Amino acid sequence: MHSSAELRSSSGSAGRIAFPSTDNRSTMWAITDLIGAHQKLSELPSEFHVYFDLAAAGYRLWWIPALGVLATAVLSVTAHLTKRWPKLLILYRDRDPHPLSLPLLAVACSVVAFAVTYTQYRRLRMALDQGSYRLVEGVVARIDSQEVGDSTRPERVMIVTPSDTVWYRFTPNLLTPAFNQAPSRGGPLREGAFVRIADVGGQIVRLEIRK
Repeated sequence: MHSSAELRSSSGSAGRIAFPSTDNRSTMWAITDLIGAHQKLSELPSEFHVYFDLAAAGYRLWWIPALGVLATAVLSVTAHLTKRWPKLLILYRDRDPHPLSLPLLAVACSVVAFAVTYTQYRRLRMALDQGSYRLVEGVVARIDSQEVGDSTRPERVMIVTPSDTVWYRFTPNLLTPAFNQAPSRGGPLREGAFVRIADVGGQIVRLEIRK
């Protein structure tokens, strides 16, 4: 069984490159054929569309510490109410904690959440800005999608370059500033697509796909 990708030259003529299924042929032959496809694709005009850029996306996990701030406000009001009506909340029925204990706990959680998520974002952003990343340029050769009804299983995407093979894992609901949009969840990666990836420690900080 073969999957295929359409190629269109500058003259407007279109052709197709067939990608052999690893179910019917050895992995080595499949990779060899895909490298040949990569070299043919490289002859086409280099026009890429940027689907994700960490610098442009910014600090996307701001809502995590924001939830903590909201929780702090709610718990502060609750603490004020429970001083007047101690039986208002089940939490206060059998014990009498300090009225500011829950708000202070929410503040601490917010600070920790911000420190962890923003530190991760800054590390990836600095690597991107300074050019301290691995450039992965090749063809999407294989996508291991989720099974029907299994929304927790990570999806894997194999990128074949002229020198090696790189796998990326996309885990549902993983909170990360890097690119994490699985193909089955509307992600842009498709078999046969020619991609250019800025990789920092196995995380995608910029994703470009040839038009």
